[in-house]
Amino acid sequence: MYSPVEMFPTLHLLWALLLQVTGTLALPDLNQSPVSDPVSAGQTVQLNCAMQNSKVGSHEMYWYRQSPGEAPVWVVEHETDNDIFRGTGFTDRFQPSRDSSSNSYILTIRNLVSSDSAVYYCAVWDSSAGIIYGGGTALTVQSNDDQKPSVLLLPPSPEQIDTGSATLSCLVSRFKPGLVQVRWSVDGKETDNTLADDVLNQSPISDPVSVGQTARLKCVLQNGIVDSYDMRWYRQTLGETPMFVLQHKADGAIHRGTGFTDRFQPSRDSSTSSYILTIENVVSDDAAIYYCEVWGYIFGGGTALSVRSSDDQKPSVLLLPPSPEQIDTGSATLSCLVSRFKLGFVQVRWSVDGKETDSGVTTSAVSPDSDQSYSLSSYLTVPATDWKKVSRYSCSVRHSSLNSPLLNTISSGDCLL
Repeated sequence: MYSPVEMFPTLHLLWALLLQVTGTLALPDLNQSPVSDPVSAGQTVQLNCAMQNSKVGSHEMYWYRQSPGEAPVWVVEHETDNDIFRGTGFTDRFQPSRDSSSNSYILTIRNLVSSDSAVYYCAVWDSSAGIIYGGGTALTVQSNDDQKPSVLLLPPSPEQIDTGSATLSCLVSRFKPGLVQVRWSVDGKETDNTLADDVLNQSPISDPVSVGQTARLKCVLQNGIVDSYDMRWYRQTLGETPMFVLQHKADGAIHRGTGFTDRFQPSRDSSTSSYILTIENVVSDDAAIYYCEVWGYIFGGGTALSVRSSDDQKPSVLLLPPSPEQIDTGSATLSCLVSRFKLGFVQVRWSVDGKETDSGVTTSAVSPDSDQSYSLSSYLTVPATDWKKVSRYSCSVRHSSLNSPLLNTISSGDCLL
């Protein structure tokens, strides 16, 4: 096969000038609509991912799903020969396809259930840039009649206990198709000591680092051998698409994503069964959540890296009580308004009487303000009867500029005249 330069020698100079100006040939670009059309449970939806600068038939492609505050989950892989491989828990309700006429990838989801609500990312592999993601499409499924699962927890048998071990069984049944997740805890502490596939564990938050220092992020592999896998690191800033940082192959070869230099250095520690990402000479833009991933599209839960800078702008936090008018309707929504912060890692958590909760919590995306700072809002909705019990409601805000979280607390008693 001939290059354009070899086929048309008279264009050689123009071709060279184009390369000099652009630096490289254009990479594949994936375009997704930010929000899908509204759908209801039981319906079918098609999510579209349009490709530019390449042909859809030339790439293996992947779909990922990400729920708020969670790591991405691999949904399906669609190979160039049309073979399909699905992630754990994803059935043929999730059907990938290609449309050559519009140069698009399509994910069709049939018989929708409310748990399908999430952001769906398309992605392709490019030999020069690594994994390239689309911008993501937010899918919301409305349902009034979701069938909730039945859960039966069974103790170990006396016969097994006599052998020196004990296996508990959690039977989950009578639920509609969709993603289902089971987690175990002992005395309130979550455990992964289960019969399961490979698991990647990451600390949710890294130790704070300052600009110019070195950060070390750790990803511990359970039920597998770190030297046996090609692994990848991704970076995701708030409200943005995940970015491919690098791939560290089992043979030691390293492939970095566009814009990521050897400041980002991967390694393995067989003694602790860990993958490590070392980031040298940290800059403020490095603040983000970093996800590790191994073959099988198994992700860690993500580690939030906070980078302190001398010019960091600390957030302002305002906690507002519910309105009397809303309380009269039987519910109460507290508002935590976080504003005037620089873009970077930010996290809002709610607690009631000192106990953290995520029930009834809705948090907006980060949005820019006119003064080049950023803001977000988080809401906690509880029954009005709970609000009137004079419990203490707290909104805790973490940000890369802070040494410790900002905590605002309020109760109904504070609002009495």
